[in-house]
Amino acid sequence: MTAIHGKFSPSQLPRIVRCPGSVQLCKTVPKRGESEYALEGTMLHEVTSECLIADEPKLPGTIIGRYDLDSEQSEAVQDCLDWVFTLKMSLDDPKMYDSVESTVTLAHYAMQLKCPQLEDVFGTMDYSLIAPTIREAWFVDWKFGKGVEVFPDTEQLKAYAIGKLKSYDFANQFDKLHLVIGQPRLYSGEPFKVLTLTPQELFFWLEDRLVPALKDAVSPAPSFHATEKGCMWCDAKIICETRQQAAMEGAMEVFAIHAKLPQVDIDQVAKVLNIIPELKVYIADIEQFASLHIQAGKHLPGYKLVAGRSIRKWTDEKAAKKFFEDNYGLDEFAMSELKFKSPAQAEKVIGKKVASQDKELQALIKKPEGKPTLVPEEDKREPLSFQSVEEKFAPFATGEGSNEG
Repeated sequence: MTAIHGKFSPSQLPRIVRCPGSVQLCKTVPKRGESEYALEGTMLHEVTSECLIADEPKLPGTIIGRYDLDSEQSEAVQDCLDWVFTLKMSLDDPKMYDSVESTVTLAHYAMQLKCPQLEDVFGTMDYSLIAPTIREAWFVDWKFGKGVEVFPDTEQLKAYAIGKLKSYDFANQFDKLHLVIGQPRLYSGEPFKVLTLTPQELFFWLEDRLVPALKDAVSPAPSFHATEKGCMWCDAKIICETRQQAAMEGAMEVFAIHAKLPQVDIDQVAKVLNIIPELKVYIADIEQFASLHIQAGKHLPGYKLVAGRSIRKWTDEKAAKKFFEDNYGLDEFAMSELKFKSPAQAEKVIGKKVASQDKELQALIKKPEGKPTLVPEEDKREPLSFQSVEEKFAPFATGEGSNEG
């Protein structure tokens, strides 16, 4: 299926809202081609949509074969299907209905809000489920990336939701709107995240955030703001003077703090920690540019590209199995490292719903605490609790920690 997107497509809105000036600047640079990861994501979207349109709760083997899906890809699609069909089974609404790959537009609001740019905000939403009897609706965006976690408060999903909402005559009758990001291949974090809003909150976002940003974007002197999220997928970030200036100022602050370590104001350390991630991205951009320069057959003084470390692989695994059996008497089991399935893999064998309700099974599972990782306060994860040196030794100072009578 071919996704339909407008001039201000919902997928670009997270960047546009943060940096309206990026719209005009991006017109001056060539568009980036689709990476292999983007192409894979498009394919997995198509597979998921095909199953949902066919009302198929289990990924058929015919589709797996047609798209040549590996086990990880198949599991990701099945996780999305499980989430949708579990939701539908849990709802007590005989009038509920869903939509797959539906075109959504904000053109309906253009005249009302005196913002003609809304005519050009349209795109294709992955999935929506409407339950009019209980006055609730779900708007879902599938994300098949593994590394960058996406949260449902994104401008893309809000635009989809408010656009879809306008297509219903009874839009003002909803009590709850559930914005859902389904990211089944995420390395860490919750794969299916839900943000619940009221229609009023969504309309406020449209008027207060999106409309001003769109008007700013087409103005003669649009505003520029360099931020980590805004610059991440911007085609023009390499040539953006605002980003360059912010990086230079940030680097100077980092160097100044580093020179004072360890006698430094901790508030200053907290401030520069916000700068460091973007500096790392900036450095990575320069390294990538240099690499592409050499790959284009051009000279870069003092540098060259070399082959990195690689892992040997079988040219034909089936032929290799036969070779070892015929020549060394080693069958497939002798040449395999057998490993007991993980809890996540075991859940897929017996079904997540069955596994979650089996108390005996759950008692056998533990989730070790991950390695402490420094993140901004607005990160959604719960903070770890630590004792200061004074707190740790307080019992001994009072005699409570001593064994002496």
